[in-house]
Amino acid sequence: MSKYDQIFNSPDILVSLRQEKELIRKKLRKSSGRMSGTTHQIFAPVPRAKTKAQGVSQFVSSGIAIWEGVRIGMGLISAVRNFFGGRRRWR
Repeated sequence: MSKYDQIFNSPDILVSLRQEKELIRKKLRKSSGRMSGTTHQIFAPVPRAKTKAQGVSQFVSSGIAIWEGVRIGMGLISAVRNFFGGRRRWR
């Protein structure tokens, strides 16, 4: 057995590595839980409107969001086409 095998296979180092690995796993689980909680908060459905004014406001807000999404999508498609040399017609 070489000197390095004796050092790295000793029970003390293996125990400390296992403990450190478990500590890192706990941190990852905690971080994952926070990330999923934040994601649920961001993408939670909007609560139903209680008054007509709130309903109209939500309707207009979602309409504007849809319009902006379509506009951004069309801009991206146009940019990709231009990047790959689009708008040329082969004759």
